[in-house]
Amino acid sequence: MVYEFLKRMKSRDVRQASARQLLESKLLLRMDEAAFILNISESEGRNYVDEGRLEAHPEPPLRVTMESVRREMLYGC
Repeated sequence: MVYEFLKRMKSRDVRQASARQLLESKLLLRMDEAAFILNISESEGRNYVDEGRLEAHPEPPLRVTMESVRREMLYGC
């Protein structure tokens, strides 16, 4: 159900999905999605990747793992 909702959404219309819907429907998140969930800017999200706080997928475009976003939500400073 959540996956179907996201399929109908336009690619850049992240704000219509809740953070929970994004976390339940994807294994990799775009930086704008991760930033939305963590309530940070995209540039701060890229800094988190550089610092090792978020785990990036090795191939472009920049995407981060859902697990690293969850971990940051639970244990981040």
